[in-house]
Amino acid sequence: EEMCNTCNECQNTNDDQNNGGRQLQNNQNYNVDCSTCYTECQKIANMETNGYLDATNFLECQLIYSPQDDSVADLYAGPICASQGSKIKIGVFTDQYCTDLDASK
Repeated sequence: EEMCNTCNECQNTNDDQNNGGRQLQNNQNYNVDCSTCYTECQKIANMETNGYLDATNFLECQLIYSPQDDSVADLYAGPICASQGSKIKIGVFTDQYCTDLDASK
């Protein structure tokens, strides 16, 4: 978020001074390429509109699907290790504690 705030500042500076390609460094030590960062941040800002969800919403196990049909199991989402433990991804589970991974998802 802070990087994108810097990008917005960068974009405003570019609009005012027409400084294409200039680098901006703010007090948070974000070294920002003004020629590309604004576009990148716009893509990030529009991710939810394009069907992506912020993974931080699933840091704890939570219900994501509860069908009307009682013969179909509820589904839950929560974090799981990936890439031999070097990454975290969101998994779909069949239990409220996110211990039984739904292999079909």
